Amino acid sequence: MVECTRFKAYEAKCLRGFADIYVPEWGIDIPGFTLYIKDGQRWVNLPGQEYTDREGNKKHRPIFFFRDKENWEPFKLQVRDAIDKWCKENAQPEIEKPAPRDFYEKEDELPF
Repeated sequence: MVECTRFKAYEAKCLRGFADIYVPEWGIDIPGFTLYIKDGQRWVNLPGQEYTDREGNKKHRPIFFFRDKENWEPFKLQVRDAIDKWCKENAQPEIEKPAPRDFYEKEDELPF
C-alpha cells in the first residue's frame, strides 16, 4: 500500500498535478509523480527528468522504472488511489472568481 503525502494541483493541457508518494514497505518517499486526465482516462507517470536528444528536442524520461510491467501496473493504480484519497481528505474550498467584465463600461470615456 502507498500513501500520498502531498498533492499540488496544476492544470496544463491534460496534466492535473504533482504528487509525493510514501511507500511504507520500502521506507521510501518518492516526490514528483504526475497525474493526467484526458478523454475520461486518468493515469500517473513516474517522476521524470527532462533532457535534450541529439536533434535538440526536449524529452522526459523516468528517473526510475519497473523492470516488469506486472509490478508497475498495480503500483500505478495504488498511486492513483492514494492521490484520490489525499485529495478527498484535504479538499480545499473553491475560490469564487469574480465575473469577467469588459475593461471599459459603456459610460466610461475611452482614452483615445
